[in-house]
Amino acid sequence: MLRYQCLTCMLCLFLFCPLTSQGGQPTKRFIPPPPPPTILSFLLQGQKLEAQNNFQGALQAYSQAIQVNPIIPYGYWYRGLVYSQAMGNWNAAKADFDKCLETWTTYSAAYCGRGICYLNLQNLQAAAKDLHKALALDSNNVLAMINLGTVTYWLQDYVLCEKVLSRAITLQPKFVQLFQRRSDARFQLGRYKDALSDLNTFLSMDGNNKSVYSNRALLKINMGDLQGAID
Repeated sequence: MLRYQCLTCMLCLFLFCPLTSQGGQPTKRFIPPPPPPTILSFLLQGQKLEAQNNFQGALQAYSQAIQVNPIIPYGYWYRGLVYSQAMGNWNAAKADFDKCLETWTTYSAAYCGRGICYLNLQNLQAAAKDLHKALALDSNNVLAMINLGTVTYWLQDYVLCEKVLSRAITLQPKFVQLFQRRSDARFQLGRYKDALSDLNTFLSMDGNNKSVYSNRALLKINMGDLQGAID
């Protein structure tokens, strides 16, 4: 039997949250309080520098916010986003999310951010724990679902992987990569027809992906459809 090529990849996704005078990006159950003006000025400066791709400058601005009051987590939160999203410095990002969660203990996005750090540091069990926590706090945290799908696939929990990705697809049906990743899980579960349906959906939205065509051909061969694989 030909081997199906899993295309599930490590996700390094996280959302930069635009800052307003009302505070950061809210989650379902927790809304960070507005930052005081002395800190807000540094945070806005950091956001402006990020928009200019001046990430070192942004780090300095967020570090200044921390120096003003190291108890208020905003500086850690935004600095952690820069370390993770812009620089791929997962250890530094994790340390900042750790500090953020000391105060914002029910902030789903922070658990998601730290879970993604653990994922990229290849600590899958810790990643799964944080991503589950993120979803417990906000059941609609799609980013947590996407990354938990990756973690559970690597942990070979294909049932949970398929379940989590199906929920993510319900919330984000236009995110084409989700169908590809769910197809991987369904293949591992022996659900070839469902896996094929996912690849067909992917190609209906993105018909230029050669690797997905290759995967679909291999899947059809595994299903005994040689003519379909050739076509």
